Amino acid sequence: MAELNKQPKYVKVYNQLLALIETGIYPKESKLPSELQLAKKLGVSRMTLRQGLNLLQEDGLIEIKHGLGSFVTGEGTPINEGLERQGQVLDKLTATSFELVSCELNLRPADHYIDKHFHQRTGQVLDVRRLFQGEKGQAYCFTVVAGPEFESLYPDLTEERIHDWLEQDLYQHSVSSHLHFQVLEETHVLKEQGLTSQFHCVGLVTEKVFGQTGQLLAIHKYYLPVEWISWDVLAKTGY
Repeated sequence: MAELNKQPKYVKVYNQLLALIETGIYPKESKLPSELQLAKKLGVSRMTLRQGLNLLQEDGLIEIKHGLGSFVTGEGTPINEGLERQGQVLDKLTATSFELVSCELNLRPADHYIDKHFHQRTGQVLDVRRLFQGEKGQAYCFTVVAGPEFESLYPDLTEERIHDWLEQDLYQHSVSSHLHFQVLEETHVLKEQGLTSQFHCVGLVTEKVFGQTGQLLAIHKYYLPVEWISWDVLAKTGY
């Protein structure tokens, strides 16, 4: 008869803290005691405690804020539609919401890069640089739109109109998107945009939005601190 493996200590820590949260000893939005106090209370090392805390954070039960401590959310990770549904990407990448801070437009002649990626020759291209503010800090998005897709916006080519078009109208005229994820080191340019990471890395999510005939409508590049990223994909059977 096979022997049952002993439960790892950090799993016991997880279960003990979960019980304390569920019974209201540590209520929602409260701050947990310090690592030193918790480790002593539970009779484990601080390393074991951190492993248990990390599991709780993975399940959405607490939030560990660097330099501030651990805070109870008590909600768990909800099962919601995520990146599998086409639409505004930034809010789906994190557990926070963002507000637009600034939007800069630059209408310029197309170049070889545009012709290569959009597979068409077009006279003009629109660059859009947007800065967003979230609860934890800032995120940055660079967008390129080429071809006749944005010509319907004339003569109302304003920052507010373009932002609304990118967030809503663009997806109404598209049929699919392709997302690519990368982790990059911080750069001086990104720091100038207000992006800082405790790990000195940023997440780059490149979204290509395609129209009904397969033509590329727009390219979005979202930059945000890598420690913020937490996305969901709701997988379903069948096609």
